[in-house]
Amino acid sequence: MITSTRRDFLKLTGATLLAAMLGHAIPAAALASPAIIQNGSRRRPFVALTFDDCYLVKKLQELERILEDYPEVKITLFPVGTALLNNEGKDPGIWKRYYQKGHEFGYHGYDHVNPGVRSTAGVVEDYQRWLGALTNVLGGTPRIRFARPPFGVVSNSFLELCNQYSLAIALWSTGWGGPYGNAAKPISKTHNGDIVLLHIRTDDINNTRQGLTTHAQSGLHFVTLSKLYLEYILDIIGNGGCHVPLEDNRAQECPD
Repeated sequence: MITSTRRDFLKLTGATLLAAMLGHAIPAAALASPAIIQNGSRRRPFVALTFDDCYLVKKLQELERILEDYPEVKITLFPVGTALLNNEGKDPGIWKRYYQKGHEFGYHGYDHVNPGVRSTAGVVEDYQRWLGALTNVLGGTPRIRFARPPFGVVSNSFLELCNQYSLAIALWSTGWGGPYGNAAKPISKTHNGDIVLLHIRTDDINNTRQGLTTHAQSGLHFVTLSKLYLEYILDIIGNGGCHVPLEDNRAQECPD
């Protein structure tokens, strides 16, 4: 049996994703477990805005218009497969426009079924079906680095899927969803390394506009999950693998 410290695990999963980003391969035997991330580096001024489900084409169009005012902002979309196909039918080329502007896509299920009720074979089939839908609307298959389980359920089957396809599991550290009265505090307190959960719906799109306005002069950079995680890995490597986030977002030195 192979054992490893938390530091070794972070180095392994970080090296795996970094190698994938740079186009290098790591033997499958080295992938003992997929990475599960809830935030990036708390010492680097990067934040990832992530949007789940993506059912409503009019809200996707509204978000597209907002992002035109912030060309430096890049987001990560987690559309379900049915939304990919339905919205493409309503606005042909909408997904390609997002992709060509530097935004990123991650897996969130073809039909948003809880992965906890599916076998590994069922989850793998769902992923392949979702990837087929994405390939259809983009006219090609982009590199997929992240997966977010529907309902946040990290089941054994979902873990096995991510291990098989070298996907990092992306959760979140804060959310800007719901009425602005509820979202105002999380927006104001968003800081280095946060992964922000949003959905493509009226309140969340309005909150996105407000959040970008609020942080326009804060020094935060809104980037894709790939950029956020790459900076995190570089931070870990630069600190000997010991800059490990705790639940309360403090850092500790890891033991040997």
